[in-house]
Amino acid sequence: MKYKRLLAAATACALIFPAALLFGCTNDDTHEYSLKFSSRGISLSAEVEAYQEAPFTVTAYCDGEEVPNAEIALSLSDPSLAEVKDGKLSALSAGKTELVATYKTARAALPVSVYKTATAEQILSFDEAYVNIYGRTYIKNKALNFDNVASGLEVAFLGTSLTMTATTEQDVFVHVYLDGDTTGEFKRLDAGEFTVAKDLEEGIHVAKIMKGSEVDRGKFAVTSLSAETFLVAQEKSDFKMEFIGDSITAGYGTLQQGGDWSVANSDGCTTYAYLTAQNLNADFSVVALSGICLNTNRYNILTMKQMHTLTSNRTGELWEYDAETDVVVLALGTNDASYITTIDPAYRSQFPKDYAEFLTHLREIYPHAYVVCIYGMMGTNGDIVSGIQKALNTVNDDKMSYLEFKKNDAGAGGHPIASAHKSYSKTLTAYIQNLIG
Repeated sequence: MKYKRLLAAATACALIFPAALLFGCTNDDTHEYSLKFSSRGISLSAEVEAYQEAPFTVTAYCDGEEVPNAEIALSLSDPSLAEVKDGKLSALSAGKTELVATYKTARAALPVSVYKTATAEQILSFDEAYVNIYGRTYIKNKALNFDNVASGLEVAFLGTSLTMTATTEQDVFVHVYLDGDTTGEFKRLDAGEFTVAKDLEEGIHVAKIMKGSEVDRGKFAVTSLSAETFLVAQEKSDFKMEFIGDSITAGYGTLQQGGDWSVANSDGCTTYAYLTAQNLNADFSVVALSGICLNTNRYNILTMKQMHTLTSNRTGELWEYDAETDVVVLALGTNDASYITTIDPAYRSQFPKDYAEFLTHLREIYPHAYVVCIYGMMGTNGDIVSGIQKALNTVNDDKMSYLEFKKNDAGAGGHPIASAHKSYSKTLTAYIQNLIG
């Protein structure tokens, strides 16, 4: 089943990323065996001769001491994609597999990606047969548009550099990740040519460009990409998630301790949403806007009931929902509490009904999804807590649940700081893993 594949992938990530691969267990009361590969992963080309094979080493340890001449067994989870011979891994066909090593009670797995080439025309078609796209995006005038926070593009290439030409509106920042790095680099994106990566070691690389700024703070559109040789991106995970929220989910003020909010200190790729999606190796989408309420207007903007139907609130075009979505995280209530407190106290009786109606909407469009309702990252309000619980009781859906978080206001503008989001993501990741089994 899909969930079992997800958990297997998550286990593999725990073994090999981001630190050096180590996995060991005892086979008696006195010895502990472990294995360590010389790299975090191997990338090969199925078509470019110079990159069709790569050397590797794997070392066995007993009680922390290297075992010389250990008899380590090697195999590939999909032997149709690559083969092992004389300490080298050779490509056979494009796809993803694992090189598995075993020694006594120890086991280690190394991810192996085999690529085939792509033309510039194929890449610039922005077809997901060639590139990976995250979030609600759209093509207009042959350019791929990124309006929503934490939406992005993943491109594979062979060479030492990758450049991108883009148009921009307002101030916009992107987060660039290279070759599986989870920290990345937060950069301002100006119109024109943008260097995604340069001076890399000659070889196969993967770049992910994600929009850090939220939808009403700026946007960009990719018009062209340039690299020595393009490769077809590996297929995305079949585990799909959606995050629905407000400024917290959008990354408001995550990068600065205290002080005032700015576009430069707000990054949607440092939030609990983005991090949870990465932890679960998910294909994901984020729909979030600062100040948004579920079905009232606190700050003269769209309601989430309206925004959730749109590809982007910059275009007004309707979004086509993916009925195969596996998990939805609904993170609203903070601005609704402010609306009740400062504008209309009587709304406290309507909020549970509006929330239940939105849950019903989610079930209609995502018939199989788990829905996790979260709240509390900027403090709790009794009307909101009881309203969410009443709504859940009303819909009476055993795949919908509530998870409350503790307040953190250490970031800019009194919002949660990045380190708090990291902690939230660990809690949410474990909670979802327990749900899906």
